[in-house]
Amino acid sequence: MQGFWRLKFRQLLTEIGCPVFGTAILVFALVFVPPSETHAGGAPLCSQIFVEVKTIDARETFTAADVEVRTAVEQNRAQVKALLSADEALMAKLLAIRSAKQTLDISYYIFSRDKGGYLILNEVKEAVKRGVTVRLMVDSVGSMHITHTELLALIQMSQKEGMGKIEIVTINPWTTLPRALARIGHMLTGRRSETVDSQVSLNNRSHDKILLVDAATPEMLAIIGSRNIADGYFGLNRDGREAFRDVELMIRPPAGEANTAISDVLQTYYNRLFSNYLNKALAEKLYRFFRVDYTFEVDRMEKTYEEYVAQETVRNRLAEMQNQDFLKTGFEDSAAGLVHEIQNLTHDKEHFVQRWKYWRRQANPDSLMRSLKESILNAKKKVTIVSPYPLLGKRDIRMLKIWLLKNPQAEFELIANSTATNDSFVTQAVFDQYVAPALLKLKQDPAIGDRLRVYSYHGLDAQKPELKGNLLHAKIAIIDGKDVLIGTSNFDPRSRIHNSEMGVWLDGAQTVEQFQSYSNSLIAKSYSWGAPEWHQAREKGWGKYQQILQQYIYRLTEALGGIHML
Repeated sequence: MQGFWRLKFRQLLTEIGCPVFGTAILVFALVFVPPSETHAGGAPLCSQIFVEVKTIDARETFTAADVEVRTAVEQNRAQVKALLSADEALMAKLLAIRSAKQTLDISYYIFSRDKGGYLILNEVKEAVKRGVTVRLMVDSVGSMHITHTELLALIQMSQKEGMGKIEIVTINPWTTLPRALARIGHMLTGRRSETVDSQVSLNNRSHDKILLVDAATPEMLAIIGSRNIADGYFGLNRDGREAFRDVELMIRPPAGEANTAISDVLQTYYNRLFSNYLNKALAEKLYRFFRVDYTFEVDRMEKTYEEYVAQETVRNRLAEMQNQDFLKTGFEDSAAGLVHEIQNLTHDKEHFVQRWKYWRRQANPDSLMRSLKESILNAKKKVTIVSPYPLLGKRDIRMLKIWLLKNPQAEFELIANSTATNDSFVTQAVFDQYVAPALLKLKQDPAIGDRLRVYSYHGLDAQKPELKGNLLHAKIAIIDGKDVLIGTSNFDPRSRIHNSEMGVWLDGAQTVEQFQSYSNSLIAKSYSWGAPEWHQAREKGWGKYQQILQQYIYRLTEALGGIHML
């Protein structure tokens, strides 16, 4: 009976939660936010960025103070292979974990307690039984749960004789009472606790997504990209579709060499994540619930896997991948350079301006965002950016204009979500009311024109137009068709100054071409932002009301100062 009422309560929240929240925002905006004097005729709202951008000419340049160009990212030889399809990505992870002989290192922002999560945990369980040493990290916000009984089950199982060692930590948890009280006290009084980390912000999140098998050995295999562990990323939804369009990358050391440099780099990075002093070992919860037997979670893992492989298509594909030696064949030689924003995990500046200043002056030399800016400034032909939430700021747009004016043959294209596919309505409101109009304003300069293109991904299938388009979640940057960055960063302020992010620069010709083709396939399912078909799509269904809500969300965000921080 308790489960029945819990289900009814969730359904009630789903049905009335969003309308009530949206109505509250509308009322607040209408009552407290003054109308924008610059808004007219339904045109997208925009800030004073146009005044700043239009004064730029080709003679301007960036000084070291404007863009602190990083030192060259360390490049290591590696073998790489793209994982573009959802089902293949899941099966590759299962086979990779199954192949582990010594160590297994895993970290994901979202590790859901659904079919996809239990399939991965079942393989981790089997690895522990084989004596493999396992380290697992989950973010305390992205993978929020009160008890994490599925993870405690693995710890409990590992304490039996003959099992491998497993360590599980939650990253920067806010659920511990002493830390929460200390941080509240710090916010109210300004006094920092001497015994509890009270000043480090709860905004410091690990957005990393990495799977390392037998790290720091010649047999190392890494899977890096932007896919989380959840049904929607693996096509395990009820309709069998991939809810999120996403990409990943497999990395191995060079074939036939004793060179383990890339393995060492990735292992060192994971060690830094795992040993962060803000992490909390999940094993401590065992002492609170030591009388509980978590065998039921182990049974669920096994049952989930049995149901998965009971499907003939799954069985056949797994067998085919094993016969083809999928984890070792089809790789391409490439340089691989790791970039990241790990310094954000221990950032103790609460205020946005303080964080921004710190990022500009003291960011690590292998900063992902700094490496991207430098790569764009050095590009000569074409830059393609794919991101679900690309909240570019005034300086970013100013940089793009300077770069386009200095390179008359260069092109820039940006592929982002639309209101039909985005899962963050506030972010989409800022993009549609601020970022996209600012970029299109640049096109009015005859020297730029159509060399700058902004696409709004709708994800609709021409064969099944009745189905809603899947959400774009991939994060890709392609420079001159020669280099590609695959990682976790959304190329937005949060990724720049709050989250720990990671990515890898590659130059393998075949791999770059694969991701360029992938980007082109996204464009084929996109509208040009601001085009007639884009406007028509926004008028369908609840589109008109979404546009009104977007405007008020933007006005509220601008009134609170959020826009001027970009």
